[in-house]
Amino acid sequence: MLSLSIYSSSQRISIALYQNSKLKRFFEKKIEDRKIDDIFLLIKKIFEKKNLKIDSIFFSTGPGSYTAQRSIKAIAQGISLITKSKIKTVSEFDVYLSNLEKKKKNVIVFFKAINNNFFFRHYRLFGTIYKSKKKYENRNFSETYEYINKKKIKIKDLIVLSDSKKNITHLVGFKNNEVFSFKTSAKDIARAVFLGYGKNTQEINYHHTYYE
Repeated sequence: MLSLSIYSSSQRISIALYQNSKLKRFFEKKIEDRKIDDIFLLIKKIFEKKNLKIDSIFFSTGPGSYTAQRSIKAIAQGISLITKSKIKTVSEFDVYLSNLEKKKKNVIVFFKAINNNFFFRHYRLFGTIYKSKKKYENRNFSETYEYINKKKIKIKDLIVLSDSKKNITHLVGFKNNEVFSFKTSAKDIARAVFLGYGKNTQEINYHHTYYE
């Protein structure tokens, strides 16, 4: 079974091809002038080998750059229509959670939005999957760190995942093995799907304060 994973952030685009859960091809490129047009060049490289039978397509529904995610969604739907493949999606939070090798009961994922704002969400471990009963937040720098630092006082075994080492330097009371940063790509989206985070919904996670 062949799976195609497509990813876009504000800095990078990438695409990965999997045979079952084994990575076969991977391409990545930095975004220039905030345009993701080069994603078509990466897709073309994937399809250089003719007669590929794509069974599944993966992408992230965010939150993040609404324009980029809407474009990725349209591309995924177009490929799905041509190849008759199924679409599976994950949230951007799932992408970070899939990178956590040693699972802990309580995890907060937070990553940069715009204008010094951050998306964040508290998760608890249920079996082998992290779940959250609350909607994600989009807050400014001070509010985000106040929330996380207060949570750490209440939950001693809390760990934090983020998109930059710079972000975690402002956290208080955390040990080195309780804070992790990751640069995500199409490979991480695929990993999240393979670990059981994949969903059938294609609705983009939209947050009005991010896009105004």
